[in-house]
Amino acid sequence: MRRTGLTFQQTQDAMHGLRLGADELVPAFRHMSAFVVQAAHGADGAGEAIARLGLNLNTLTSANQYERMEMLADAISHVGDVSARTRLQTQIFGRSGLELN
Repeated sequence: MRRTGLTFQQTQDAMHGLRLGADELVPAFRHMSAFVVQAAHGADGAGEAIARLGLNLNTLTSANQYERMEMLADAISHVGDVSARTRLQTQIFGRSGLELN
């Protein structure tokens, strides 16, 4: 999928794994990309969220879009508190993140 930088198979896997439709996937990836850029520039909250998820910012920034999505979605899935998980989903993936529950 050209607008996300993913191959067709990665797009299908992402839609299935995130339980998002094609129309929700592009905004989710845009929001995720902006979130990672914010974290890399030290924006309030973004770096802290990545640290809370137990992820390494350098690893995340050097990964491609699909790998980032996998790392972030996997880390979020291990957050036990539902409200904290929902907050992180929305912070990282935007409104499309609400569909991840």
